[in-house]
Amino acid sequence: MVDRARFSAGLFYRWTGAMHDFQAVRSQLVKEGKAVGKPASTAQFDAFESAHRVRLPLQVRLNYAIMNGAPECADEWPSRIRFWALDEWRRASEQYRGCEVADCFFGDLFICADHLMECVHYVIDLDPASAHYGRVDAVGATRLGMVASNFNDFVACVAQDSDDLHRYG
Repeated sequence: MVDRARFSAGLFYRWTGAMHDFQAVRSQLVKEGKAVGKPASTAQFDAFESAHRVRLPLQVRLNYAIMNGAPECADEWPSRIRFWALDEWRRASEQYRGCEVADCFFGDLFICADHLMECVHYVIDLDPASAHYGRVDAVGATRLGMVASNFNDFVACVAQDSDDLHRYG
């Protein structure tokens, strides 16, 4: 049986011409001899959504159908950002309970990645009713900094070590 999410991911990237997706991340990690996550299954996506009562954006599903995160970041990419496996994702409101930055949170933010050198978390809004659904922000000490309006743009920022990754206070 064909995994529809994985099949759709290939078609999506051919149609849109996306240059930076988890295939590029996965290839870089493999080139460096690092472990990569196995592709996430439709059952894993559905279980995550059911357990947390959220909806994953299509871009997250398509990327995670390629690779379900990785235990390390790519050393040859200066960004030094690690994408978390779905079972590692957790609500930012729980992680930052009692912290000043939590007052800035909107929607239903989940930590999906981290910056290994600066201990920065990257969060994605998974509340479909939010005006920022699918947006990725960096969590700083006192505020959020918008990184990308969607997950594909976030992956591109990581691959290119964009200055947008460091917009936090």
